[in-house]
Amino acid sequence: MSLFDRIFATLYVLILTVLAVIVLAVSAGWDEPLASVGWLARDPDLRLGAGIIAAVLVVIGVRLLFGGLQRPSPAQTLIQTTSLGDIHITLGALESMVTRAAHQVRGLKEVRPVLRCLPQGVAIFLQASVGPETNVAQVSAELQDKVRSYIEELVGVQVTEIRILVDDVVRRPPGRVQ
Repeated sequence: MSLFDRIFATLYVLILTVLAVIVLAVSAGWDEPLASVGWLARDPDLRLGAGIIAAVLVVIGVRLLFGGLQRPSPAQTLIQTTSLGDIHITLGALESMVTRAAHQVRGLKEVRPVLRCLPQGVAIFLQASVGPETNVAQVSAELQDKVRSYIEELVGVQVTEIRILVDDVVRRPPGRVQ
């Protein structure tokens, strides 16, 4: 549901709640709202305004009804076509594979992948944390090579680029003294 729909849903629920409270009050014996409705019916300008507001509420209600009946969009997938049919791979599955490949690189402490589907294949952006005595250039090159070969071999998808941002140097916790 979009932000636009959420705002309309909130307003719609608030208006319907107020109307429900008024109907409950009238059914309990409060006559003031009935007198107001009679006053509204006698003035043509107020009738026109009330009609426009009611029409807007009907349109909002229909929009929300049809918006609620729509299927949610599927997770973004990468499609590979074979002779037997299409293969859909979610980006979440590819991110897990990238993380698995990255953990094979020594000196790398943590990696957070972000993938983007392109017509030529997939672009991979990695935020990484390394150890304090790690050669960043060497680890980055090894990380790019491992991830590219792992994804291309297992999935069969062309990796167009792998960008790496090393954003943290993690120190090893001190050893336990006994």
